[in-house]
Amino acid sequence: MIGQRVLELETIDSTNNYIKRERDHLEDGFLVVSKTQTQGRGRHGNIWDSALKNLYFSFLIKKECVREELFSVLIHASLTVSNVLAKLGMSSTIKYPNDILVNGKKISGILMESIGYQKIDSIIVGVGINLEGVSDDSLKDKATSINEWCEKNVTPNDVLNLFIQEYNQFIPSPILFREYKKKLTFHNNTLILSKKEWKILDVLEDGSLLLECEGRAITLDYNHVSLPREYQ
Repeated sequence: MIGQRVLELETIDSTNNYIKRERDHLEDGFLVVSKTQTQGRGRHGNIWDSALKNLYFSFLIKKECVREELFSVLIHASLTVSNVLAKLGMSSTIKYPNDILVNGKKISGILMESIGYQKIDSIIVGVGINLEGVSDDSLKDKATSINEWCEKNVTPNDVLNLFIQEYNQFIPSPILFREYKKKLTFHNNTLILSKKEWKILDVLEDGSLLLECEGRAITLDYNHVSLPREYQ
């Protein structure tokens, strides 16, 4: 269960950073939400535009697991965002591994960080969802927002409450992985790696990609993959 305790802030460097600093004093499921972030970030250190009136939050999962199990947490969070959007009347797809798209544009991103290496003792899940758009003009052709598509005005609290409700209703099962794969979108099913074009054959349950090039098959961890061409 997440969200039984929620801390609301006006501003913070990043909600993930807050949990990382305070983790030892926080309970499982703790959630922190902030109106804006001064150092919001995505995967690979990319900056996350943190304009006011959007939604930025992180929650803590305290459980021991092995690294191969982490991807199931990302699936859980990704499908939760997708279900929230569906309840608001929007159909979405997932840009592998962790961005949620509406009409080919990014509406949400998820940053998952773990504490520990082979043996994980806690996981931090950060979620950003655009409600009113982005402040950076260079992102306007790549990003969209809930209130561009929703007939009624939706507030950050509306979306956060829906997320908590949907997340807590999910029961972990193999069905979630199949649902995740149904929502995945790949622009042309290829990936450039070491200056060669590899064909994407499949996504495995640990999140890695199965790739093939010139008769050779390899797997690539999702943490090492970035597919910017997915944005229309």
